[in-house]
Amino acid sequence: MTTVDILNRLLQVQTCSLPAYLAQASPFVDQSDRRAAEVLANIHANQQAMATRLADAVRERRGRAEAGTFPMAFTSLNFVAMHRLLPELIKYQKRDISVIEKCVAQLENDPEARALAEEVLGAERAHLEQLEELAVEPAGA
Repeated sequence: MTTVDILNRLLQVQTCSLPAYLAQASPFVDQSDRRAAEVLANIHANQQAMATRLADAVRERRGRAEAGTFPMAFTSLNFVAMHRLLPELIKYQKRDISVIEKCVAQLENDPEARALAEEVLGAERAHLEQLEELAVEPAGA
């Protein structure tokens, strides 16, 4: 895989994540889910910012940024209450982190791209921690 291919894979992880999907699907949020909704919105905003940087990195290497499409499995999560989505968010976040770790390892020949990938990895690990904290908080905390 080329550096552009790997950067595009990272871009797809950011643009096709479950938080990105839910930003468009508008899950049901009641009063007890407000904090989770805020965390999810912040994760999505961070992923959008990272996606912009990844797309720029692809173009700097004369590549074409390819954002990808959402997995069909996400459609089963439409109209689900936010608190019920946390286990799915955690599951997909772990899966995304695994993909990002592989991308980081493959970018050994491009230190700048690797540094960006490591930044993405750090952000996604922090997002996982936030989601896991939400999963153990009592409702409405």
